[in-house]
Amino acid sequence: MDGRAAAIVLAWTALTACGTGGSESQAPEAGPPPSLEQACSDLYGALEAWAPCSYVSAGSRSRYLAFCESRFGAHGVPPSTLSAAETCVATLKGAASTCAQLPADACKVPAGTLAAGAACGTALQCASGYCAAAGGTQAERLGDFTDLGANELYACGTCIDMVPIGGACKATYQCTLGCWSLLTPCAGDAMCTGQPGSGQSGTCAALFMPDGGSTSGGVGAGGACGSNLCAEGLLCSNGTCTPGKKLGEPCAVSDGGMNDCFGFARCDPTTKVCTAPSFPAPGAPCGSTSYVCQTGSCALSADGGGTCPPVLAEGQPCMAGASPPQGVCDDYAVCVTPQQVAGCCSAGSPSGSGSGSGPPPTNEATCVFFDPRTCK
Repeated sequence: MDGRAAAIVLAWTALTACGTGGSESQAPEAGPPPSLEQACSDLYGALEAWAPCSYVSAGSRSRYLAFCESRFGAHGVPPSTLSAAETCVATLKGAASTCAQLPADACKVPAGTLAAGAACGTALQCASGYCAAAGGTQAERLGDFTDLGANELYACGTCIDMVPIGGACKATYQCTLGCWSLLTPCAGDAMCTGQPGSGQSGTCAALFMPDGGSTSGGVGAGGACGSNLCAEGLLCSNGTCTPGKKLGEPCAVSDGGMNDCFGFARCDPTTKVCTAPSFPAPGAPCGSTSYVCQTGSCALSADGGGTCPPVLAEGQPCMAGASPPQGVCDDYAVCVTPQQVAGCCSAGSPSGSGSGSGPPPTNEATCVFFDPRTCK
C-alpha cells in the first residue's frame, strides 16, 4: 500500500470511529475512475498475462499504450470505460493462471455517447457501438477489452444505428470495389437472412439458438455437437460438448491431432499436460508448435515449418494479403491502400453496387497507425 492509500484508510477509520453527532457511519462511495494512462497500463499487463489463453500477443507495451490512449481518449468515450477496464483487468489476472473461462460480459466495453450521424474513429465513441468508415470500406463493432485491436478502423467514419434482431435488413454489401466488404450491421452476432450480396430483403436473425441449457448460445455440456456449435468454454470431443482442460491439467491428443485443452493451450506431446503457446520473435522459427508470432502470423513453408515475418514500421510500403507474408506492419498499425482510406464507393454510386468512379484498385499500400482523436 502506498502512502496516499494508507492516508485515505487512516482518515476513513478516524471518521467512522468518531461519527457525526451519534449517527451511523456510512459506507464510502466508489472512488473515481483511474487515469487514462493507468487504465491502459493495467490493461496491457492483464492482456500480457492472458495472451497464452487467448493466443493473441499483447505486442509492444509502448505501442499498445499509444493505441489504447488514442481510443479511450477520443471524445464520446465515457469515464465508465476506464472503470470497466479495471474490472476486466482483475478478471483476466484471476483467470490467467489456469486459462479459466471468463465470466460473461466481464470484459465488455461500455457504449459511447455519440448519436448516429456523429463523426467517429472507433466504435467506443458511439452509443450504438458501431462506427462505419467513409465509403463503407470498413466498420468497427463494439466488443471486449480483450479484442480492441482486432478490427480497428484506418479512417474516420460515422456512428450508425445497428438493426435489432428481428428487424428488416437487406443482404447487400456496402462496398465491394477492391476493399473490405461489409454486411448490414445487425445487432449482436446476428446476420441478415437474405443471400449475402444479393440485395434481397431479410431479417436480422441470430446465428444459432441457445440449446442444452446454455445461456450464452450453442450446445451446453453433455449435448451432441458436430454441425452444432458448443457453448463458450466447451469443446466438441467425440461428438459431445465437454469442458476443456485447463493449463497444468493432464490432456490427450486424438488421432486427428486435436487436443482437449481449453482455448488455445496445447497438449505437450511429452508430458501430456496442457501447456501455454509461445509467441516467437520476428525471424524466429515457427509452425511446429506456434502459428502466432509476437507480431503477425507464421509464414509457413511447404514442409510445414516457417519463420516469423519481419516487422515494418509506420509509413513503410507493405503488401496487403501477400502469401507468404513479405512483412507485417508493426503492432496496432494496418496495411492499407489509398482507396481504402478514401472510400471505395463513389458518392454517385448506390451502396452495394460495386461500381462507381472512385479511385481504381491498387496494390500500393502503406503501414498506417490511425488515431481516432483526429475525427471531428
